[in-house]
Amino acid sequence: MKYSNPMYLPKDGDVELNILSKNVVEISYCYSRQTNTTPLKWNFVSNGIFVQPNSLTVLVNGATVGITSMSFKRRPSYVPLKTRDLRIMNWLVITLNTQLVNGQTVTISDSSKTILENTISTTVDQYRINPSIHVNQVGYAPNFVKKAVIGYYIGNVGELDLSNYSTFFLVNNQDQVVFTGNLVLKKDVGYAYSPTPYQNVLIADFSSFNQTGKYRVMVDGLGTSLPFNIHDGIFMNFARTVSLGLLNQRCGYKVSKPYSRHEHNKCHVTAEIPIPAINYPEAWSMIAGESTIKSPADLYFPYNKTGSIDISGSTHDAGDYSRYLQNVGSHLHSLIFSADIGLSFDNLGLPESGNNINDLLELAKWEADWLLKMQDTDGGFFVLVYPKTRPYELDNSLQGTNVGDTLVVWPKNTIATAISVGALAEIGSSPKFKQTYGTTIADSYLNAAKSGWTFLMNAITKYGLTTSYQQIRGGDSDHTSALCYAASSLFTATGDSQYSSKLYSWLPDSNNVPWQWGWKVMYGYYGCAIKNYAVSFRNGRRQATELNSVYLTGCENQIIKAGENCLRDSNNSAYGACVSYDNKNYAGSSFGWYFLTEDVFNLVAAHSLNPKPEYVNAGILTYNYLVGCNPINVSSLSGIGQRRPRIFVSNYQLNDFRIMPPNGQFRASISAGATYLDKYVNADNTNELNTIIFPDDHVLNNKYQPEDRYIDQFNVMDEETVAPVNVRGLVFACWLANMNNYKSQIYIPK
Repeated sequence: MKYSNPMYLPKDGDVELNILSKNVVEISYCYSRQTNTTPLKWNFVSNGIFVQPNSLTVLVNGATVGITSMSFKRRPSYVPLKTRDLRIMNWLVITLNTQLVNGQTVTISDSSKTILENTISTTVDQYRINPSIHVNQVGYAPNFVKKAVIGYYIGNVGELDLSNYSTFFLVNNQDQVVFTGNLVLKKDVGYAYSPTPYQNVLIADFSSFNQTGKYRVMVDGLGTSLPFNIHDGIFMNFARTVSLGLLNQRCGYKVSKPYSRHEHNKCHVTAEIPIPAINYPEAWSMIAGESTIKSPADLYFPYNKTGSIDISGSTHDAGDYSRYLQNVGSHLHSLIFSADIGLSFDNLGLPESGNNINDLLELAKWEADWLLKMQDTDGGFFVLVYPKTRPYELDNSLQGTNVGDTLVVWPKNTIATAISVGALAEIGSSPKFKQTYGTTIADSYLNAAKSGWTFLMNAITKYGLTTSYQQIRGGDSDHTSALCYAASSLFTATGDSQYSSKLYSWLPDSNNVPWQWGWKVMYGYYGCAIKNYAVSFRNGRRQATELNSVYLTGCENQIIKAGENCLRDSNNSAYGACVSYDNKNYAGSSFGWYFLTEDVFNLVAAHSLNPKPEYVNAGILTYNYLVGCNPINVSSLSGIGQRRPRIFVSNYQLNDFRIMPPNGQFRASISAGATYLDKYVNADNTNELNTIIFPDDHVLNNKYQPEDRYIDQFNVMDEETVAPVNVRGLVFACWLANMNNYKSQIYIPK
C-alpha cells in the first residue's frame, strides 16, 4: 500500500503492517472523519498523554512474542479544499522483545476488535521499502557528493533506535550489491530546546560510486530505500522543473502544450484604478484592513492614472492571482545577478528556449516590462494588483471558467517604488542584458528608475526619510533596505555620487547589517544592495577605483558570511540541508514557514566571490533534502520525486478542476502546524487539523521532530509559492546544472 506505491492515496479503512527494524513493527491505519464532531478512532490519547493499548497479540512464525513498548503518532493525511474529505493517518509503533529474521511471518491480532477488526500479517523481506531510509528521489550526479540518510520519528517516544546498524549496501535492479559502506552517526546541532531532535541519524555516503544506473540503498535488518538514478542529467531535470513552475504561473500569457500540460488562457491583462472609491467598496475595505489608509483622502501619493491600465505580464504570486512589486523586484535582482555572474542557459524548457538568448535574461525582461506598466506618471510605483472582489478565489460556482477576477491597482508608496527603482536600474545597467537586447530597451528601464528616484527624493523632502513610507501592506522593516537597493543600483548603473552618498548614509557600515532569519537581509533588499555593489566591478558596471574600498570589502564580507552560515547550517544539520541555524531557535507555532531555497541562494552568491567545493556540497545536500532526502520522504517541488505534493492551495488547481498541482511549484520545507482551512474548523472556530495532530507540534519538549511536521504528501499545508522562492530556486538549480555535462543539452518539447 503506502510504501510499495509512493503515490497511493490511502483510503478509509486501509490498514498496513510494516517492519521498521529488527525488533520494531508499525501498524498504520487510515480513516475518514466526516464531521468535526465525529469521535476519533484509534484515540489512544488522554489529556495529551499516550495510553498504551493492551489488547494486541504479536506472533512470529506462529509463536507469541512479548511487547516491550509502544508509541503513537497521528496526523491529518488527505485534506482537499473543495469538498470535505478528511483522512487521518495513525501509526502505532510496537517494539518487540525478539529479533526478527528475514523470511519470518509477523502476525498481529486484537482481542478487543476495536483496534484491528481482522488479523494482519506480513513477511520480513530484506528488500522491503523502509520509510526510515531517505534518498534523493530524482537521483544523484556522478562525481558529486552522494548521501542517503537513515532516521525515523515514531511518535511520543521520539526517534527509532538505530544504534545496532553499521553497514549499508547499494543494490542495483537485479538486487546485486555494487557498493558497501559504513553508516556514520550524525547528530543535529543548533536547536535551542530539549530534547534535541535528530540525535539518532545515520549517514550513508556513497560519493565515490559513480556508475550510472538505477539503485537502492539497503540496510540489513531495515530494508531498502525508494529507487533512484545516478545520472549526469539530474541537475538539469531539477532546473527545467523549476523553470516550468515559473511558466505555469505567468500572467497575461497563454500557457499551452507542448511546453506545459497545465494549460491556461491569457488572464488578467488589465486592471482598474479604484477611483472613485464609491465604485470600489470591497477594494478599499481590503486596503483599509491592511494599511494606514482608510480612504483616498489619506493618500500621501494620489493616483495620476485613471480608468483601466494594461497589467499583462509578471507571474501570479502564489495560490492566488495577486502580483506584488516587492516580490517582482526580488525576482529581477536574482535573475540579473545570476546572469551577470555567468549563468547562461538557453534550454530551460521555456517557449523562448533555443533562440540563442539566455533564458534567465528573458525571464528578467518579462518581469521588468511589467514593472514599467506599474509606474504612475509622477514616477511612483503602485504596490500591487489585487482582485477587485475576489469572486473567483472564493466562489466555487465559477470553477472552470478560466477567467479570473477583475483586478484593481493598489496605491503607490515609497517602498514599492524604491524596490522597483533598484530592480530596473540593475537590469538597465547589466552589460549582459545590454549586449543581448540593446541599449534602447536597457535605457528605458534606467530612465524609469531615475524617474522613480525623483519621486522618492520629493517624498522624503516632503514627509521625511522614515515617515515618507506610507504603509499599505505589511510592516515597514524593509523601507530603509529598499532605499539602499535603489541607491546601490543607480550608483553602480551611473557612477553618480548623488546615489552613493545616499547609500553610505542609509547603510553607513556594510558590515553592520541587522542579521535576521526569515525573508530578510541577504535574501531581502539589504542583500540586493550589498550583492549589487560587491559584484559591480566584476560584471563591468563600474571600475574598482570608482568604489569605496572599505565599503566594498564590507559588502564582500557580508556575502561570504551568508555563505559560511549556510555551510555551517549544512554541517550542523543531520540531513545536511542548509536549515537556518537561527530558525532552530524557534519552536512550536513560532517555527515559521520556511523555504530552503531562500538560504541556498546565499551559497550561489558566496561561491561567485569565493569558489569553494564545500559550498557546492552543501548546495547538493540541500537539493537532496528538497527532492525527498528528508524525514518524511516527500519532495518539496511539485512534479518531481516519487512522493511529491498532491494538493496545493492553488486557484488553478481548485477552480480549473486540476487533479494535481502545476509542476515546478515549491512548498515550504518546514512549517508549524496545519493550515487553517474553512471546511476543517471546530465549533469554537479553531483549526480542527491542529487538534488532530499527536504529539502536538505546538508544545515544547514533546519529542516532536520539527522537520517531520509536514505530515504526508497529500496534505494541504500551504499554497504554491513563486515569490521569491521559485526564482531563487531556479538560480540555485541553474548553478548546480552549470557544473555538469548536461548544461548545454538541447531542449526538445514533447
